[in-house]
Amino acid sequence: MSNINLLKLCKDLLKKQEIKEEIKIMLAPISEYIIEKISIYLYFFIFYILITFLIQIIIIFLLIRYNKNK
Repeated sequence: MSNINLLKLCKDLLKKQEIKEEIKIMLAPISEYIIEKISIYLYFFIFYILITFLIQIIIIFLLIRYNKNK
């Protein structure tokens, strides 16, 4: 059996709906575990982004105010 036939067979097998659902069922606990473990880092990242955005907004307002007074 050549590689092309094997690839075609695997491709056809993965197109079946019941196989797709089984893969989803098998990967659900893994994805939940990964999301649970990295969620704290995501919260820190979002907090960091918000803080840097607020600091930049404050700097822009200070610069505008400084230019008006000058």
